[in-house]
Amino acid sequence: MSPNCMAERAWRALRKSPKGMTARQVAERMDVPIMMASNALQRLAREGLVLVLPRKAILVTDTDPRKQLLVLEV
Repeated sequence: MSPNCMAERAWRALRKSPKGMTARQVAERMDVPIMMASNALQRLAREGLVLVLPRKAILVTDTDPRKQLLVLEV
């Protein structure tokens, strides 16, 4: 699975959870190893699409929809 596809799937899983999720929960929802989910989440954090609260949760940030589309296109 490509890194772009993994990041998009992780972002979609998080977007549906208003309270956020842990990397383990994202991995379980995506049915992938936790390391793959963590890598996708780190990429989303670098792109500013998610906020990582260590040992708590990962939340989708409020961003400009145009920015989100640009990231998903790349």
